Amino acid sequence: VHQKTEGNPFFVKEFLNDLTVENLLVYRFSEKTWEWDWEWDEELIESRTISDGVAEILTRKLLRMTKDQLSGLVMLSCFGSEVSLEVLALVKSSYGNSDIMNTLDYLAQARFVERTDEKYRFVHDMILHAAQEAV
Repeated sequence: VHQKTEGNPFFVKEFLNDLTVENLLVYRFSEKTWEWDWEWDEELIESRTISDGVAEILTRKLLRMTKDQLSGLVMLSCFGSEVSLEVLALVKSSYGNSDIMNTLDYLAQARFVERTDEKYRFVHDMILHAAQEAV
């Protein structure tokens, strides 16, 4: 993992998460014991490249989103790396999705963005760029 991600914490997290989603890295509880075991497909993991893999991973994550979730992320990306709640309040009425704030809260829980008292911001530039590419 370190070799593929060069130790970048964001890449490590995304790479490991993608491996688990794709069932290439599985956490299994052994029956009749109290031991936990990691199982992985070393050949398939080795064949993964992280250089284009992170963008690919983010794209796959975007494709797994609902239409409203993706629309919310794309809408946020139109404002750049962050947008104030004040601006979002103005946009909310014309956005057409009355649940936009719930959608944005989901995106924060999924760690695509983070919310403060005053704004939403993308947690990483690669997520912002992937959302902009989805436009």
